Amino acid sequence: MSFGVFEDYLLNWNHMIRRTIVKGRENYSSVKLQNREEYIKMPLCRFETNISNVPKDFHILLSNLVADILGKPLEKVSVAVYPGLQMCRGGTDDPTCQLFIWSIGVFGVEQNPKYAGPLYELIKEKLGIPDDRIVVVFHDLKPHELVRPL
Repeated sequence: MSFGVFEDYLLNWNHMIRRTIVKGRENYSSVKLQNREEYIKMPLCRFETNISNVPKDFHILLSNLVADILGKPLEKVSVAVYPGLQMCRGGTDDPTCQLFIWSIGVFGVEQNPKYAGPLYELIKEKLGIPDDRIVVVFHDLKPHELVRPL
C-alpha cells in the first residue's frame, strides 16, 4: 500500500469516527481508531547474523537508528537480534547478516535507499560486515496485519 493510499485509508477512518461521535454514539469504532494509530508507530525488526560476538548494545543502537530514520517513536520500536546462526551467503560462511524490518506506510521506491544507507553503515561499523554480505529487506504492513485482542 503506498503512503497516499494509506493516508486516504486513515482519513476515511477519521471521517467515519467523527461522523459517529457527532451523532452522539461514541462506541467501539473510536477505540479501533486509537489502536490503529498506535499500530502505525510500531516497526518490528529482526536482525540475524552468523557473527557470535555482537556488541551487547547493538539492539539498542539499531532500535535508535530505526526510530530515527523511519520517524517513529523509540518506545514503539521492537528489535530482536539473533547472533551466532548457521548462515551462508554466496556459498561461504564468511560474516554475513540479514535485517528484516516491518512497518506501516513508510516504505517505497524513493524512501528505501535513504533508509538503507544508515543501516548498512551501522552494521559495517559495529560488526565489520562488508556491503556485499548484508541483506536488508523492508516489509510494508497493512494496518490489519498487526493485531491485539480487543
